[in-house]
Amino acid sequence: MKKVLAISGGVDSAVLLHMFRNDPDVVVAHFDHGTRPSSAEDAKFVEAAAKKYGLPFYLGRAKLGAKVSEEQARISRYEYLEKLAKGLGGEIYTAHHADDLVESIAINLIRGTGWRGMAPFGNVLVKRPFLETALLSSEFLNEFINLQRELTGGAPGDEKDSGLIIVDKNAILHSAANHSLRFRQDPTNSDGRYLRNRLREKLRFLDNSKKTEFVKLYHETNNLRDEIDGIIADLLPANGIYFRHWFSRLDDDVAMEILRGALKKAGLSATRPQMLDFLKAVREYNPAKQFNLPNDRLIKFSKHLFILK
Repeated sequence: MKKVLAISGGVDSAVLLHMFRNDPDVVVAHFDHGTRPSSAEDAKFVEAAAKKYGLPFYLGRAKLGAKVSEEQARISRYEYLEKLAKGLGGEIYTAHHADDLVESIAINLIRGTGWRGMAPFGNVLVKRPFLETALLSSEFLNEFINLQRELTGGAPGDEKDSGLIIVDKNAILHSAANHSLRFRQDPTNSDGRYLRNRLREKLRFLDNSKKTEFVKLYHETNNLRDEIDGIIADLLPANGIYFRHWFSRLDDDVAMEILRGALKKAGLSATRPQMLDFLKAVREYNPAKQFNLPNDRLIKFSKHLFILK
């Protein structure tokens, strides 16, 4: 299966690319958002790095403009990466690490996303070797183990399994220095207009033990999410017909999980506020009234049921 490495040109993805440089299944993908004049230079830099390693290079472009939101930029990037990965019959590999995880959890908690906010990065098409360290080669796994021992004063044998190896920004910077890697610095990473950047500044002194707890919680919540998703998938009606009284009798949290599964089965996704509004509509709307879901999907309610497929 092809490994589509999402390479921005920054230090995180530079280390990711170096780690997988000898993998015959690797291709390099870069997405130029078109949000700043220097972005074209980033694309050239990544293309040159791919050429240096003798790897196929794919480039996606957009003209999103300087005022685009971080979320819209992310959506556009993943639309390109997912289309490319599907066409190549592969999976996306990103350079998300422990600090990214902590920041994402913090953002989700601020936004009130519920317990699923503790398990970000839920896209099953995406692999994250710095968080799923079993994907790392023994060479780089040992490098990060030795670095963790050096930074924390741990003794050999303290790491019982790869899940305890914390690959954070500090580890990545050390690896880039060890291998004399070149990379580009995105100037927007220091832009205080973005919530993630403001959180990054507050969280940068978080100690390794706290990051370890976050990573453990992330994996535990991921497993729980997958288990719940499997149970719900088995419960959903095959014909897409849902009786409204089911949701009136269910606890709010359980009803929300059922609705989430129903939306996913119908090829839709929604924010938590949107789903809360949908749940309220399911319980309270009069017959013949309609609810507008994302992608302009209109749901019409009868007295007893609605159809979502």
